[in-house]
Amino acid sequence: MQLTRESIATANSRIIFIDHQNEISSKTRESISKLLKESYTKKVMSRDIIFYLMDENNSERLEAVKSQLQSMSSQSHFLIVSKTPLHNGLISYLSLSISGIVSLDFLEKNTSIVIKSLMEKGIFLDPDFHKDMVCEIEKRQKKDAPIKKFVLNEKAGEVLSQKEQEVLQLILDGNNNIKIAEKLFFAQSTINSIISRLLKKLDANDRTDAVIKIIRSGWVDAIR
Repeated sequence: MQLTRESIATANSRIIFIDHQNEISSKTRESISKLLKESYTKKVMSRDIIFYLMDENNSERLEAVKSQLQSMSSQSHFLIVSKTPLHNGLISYLSLSISGIVSLDFLEKNTSIVIKSLMEKGIFLDPDFHKDMVCEIEKRQKKDAPIKKFVLNEKAGEVLSQKEQEVLQLILDGNNNIKIAEKLFFAQSTINSIISRLLKKLDANDRTDAVIKIIRSGWVDAIR
């Protein structure tokens, strides 16, 4: 991997581009250098600014970033620049000691915005990444929440009749045959017949086996 360095004359700091294919254009590099020099003339700081170009995301790359961070000063600004569009897989990098994530396209078009945020706030996150990050956080929070109810989804309707779905949902809710008959205003013998048809369609031995099979088949959504 090629490591290109550029020193800033007004401070004991460096601009470091970790970019083995030179994907960050020379125009953008010059703009970054100019903006940082202007910032340092106003407030002298001794801190490296690292732009880490990422062209792929996998477990090996995550470990490579961790290793790179360990070799850097804790006072350094470390910004991940993604060559590809930002996606949820990059959220795991936010647990590291980085100064943010930005797409290469955004950096090239909005260099001054990125640098200003780094200098004033010490962090920058690409606007396109905000929505994905919030959605992922909500998803993880919901995953940790207790399950309140199991609900049949549309997949069940592809195989079962409306009445069979109603009975199966009541089974998911923990009702016995007598309760199901009462809730649907059916004779218990009718409910027994419907459940027998359900077990046959699902190739299940009993009610418990049926519930396990529909969950494994993706017919059930968990409401938290």
